[in-house]
Amino acid sequence: LLVAEHLASGYRKTEKPFVSSVTSVVAFIRDATDRHGQYWRKSAKEPGAEKELAAIALERLRRLHLIELGDETVRTLPAISRFTPGPTELKSGNGSNPPSNLDPFTK
Repeated sequence: LLVAEHLASGYRKTEKPFVSSVTSVVAFIRDATDRHGQYWRKSAKEPGAEKELAAIALERLRRLHLIELGDETVRTLPAISRFTPGPTELKSGNGSNPPSNLDPFTK
């Protein structure tokens, strides 16, 4: 979801297909780990995991016809501009840990 929002914001800024690199998506995930990693599974926070996470996220977005993938490029498609998640609200049953279904990388 974070990658989709990141790419959608690029599309909305230009109002036309936005071309990014796979490397920039990997860097975005690396930065997102600092902000959101506390909610991710342990293996998603290991050094180098951002490459695998980027590949998984981009493949899922490709299957949803939200992006096209080249060798090292990511091209957004118009449908991604409609992707806007609502505000995130974290709740837990015992007040200490967020629900496990918040892991965006769980299959």
